[in-house]
Amino acid sequence: MSNKISVATNLTDLHREPSFISEMLTQVFNGTVLEILESSKDWRRVRMADGYEGWTYAPYLSEISAPVPTHLVCAATSILYSDHQQNIPAGRLSGGTEIHVTEQRSERARVQLAGMMLPTGWIDLHDLRPLSRLSSDAARTQMIDDARRLIGVYYLWGGNTAWGLDCSGLTFLLHRLSGISIPRDAHQQFAAGKPIGTPYHAGDLLFFHGETDKDRITHVGMSIGNWRMMHSSRNRNGVYEEDVQGSDDLRNRFAGARSFL
Repeated sequence: MSNKISVATNLTDLHREPSFISEMLTQVFNGTVLEILESSKDWRRVRMADGYEGWTYAPYLSEISAPVPTHLVCAATSILYSDHQQNIPAGRLSGGTEIHVTEQRSERARVQLAGMMLPTGWIDLHDLRPLSRLSSDAARTQMIDDARRLIGVYYLWGGNTAWGLDCSGLTFLLHRLSGISIPRDAHQQFAAGKPIGTPYHAGDLLFFHGETDKDRITHVGMSIGNWRMMHSSRNRNGVYEEDVQGSDDLRNRFAGARSFL
């Protein structure tokens, strides 16, 4: 068996231990290539291209190479239809999934996905962004629009899709939707980003330390203009807009800002 494998379902989880009831660390999109590090019955410990590691369920993986992606699903979620005309659902994809378009008819695109677990189907064109047209120049405006489409998505530890988001999962997804790769967790993002000062601009990331440990980054949000930010908050159980300066807790725990733009 090759030590390289692809996610064959629409989405799979990475867990801390080889069990569905173990802590979920993150979620991985269809077609993502993983390196196998260890096997345990129906589970594989894998490493992502950015070095992130965890255990995932082996039946959700495939040795069949993923097609070269041409587009990105930009809707919060997108229905996969069995036909380019009829509205018969065949599946569902999460925003952030990279797919390969094979043809276009009317207002839909026929897509090819990784593995054999998902059918070849059709997606509404307005749910897709061509990877060739993604531009860092337009990313700041795009990120605000994408963030506002996710308002109300509930808080999920380890979540990085519109089916549930933690704080760094939100910032990770918003960058991915603009074609920008950043680390998955808040402390990794803080370490890897470019330090910046005020005034903060849309797309800049605002970080917060723990209540008692100022050296430990525990939260992140995305500025939509200076101190106003979009973040996935456990306190509010989801994605909402908030003014850092209007919250004693956030203002007192502010640790600094970083940017990947």
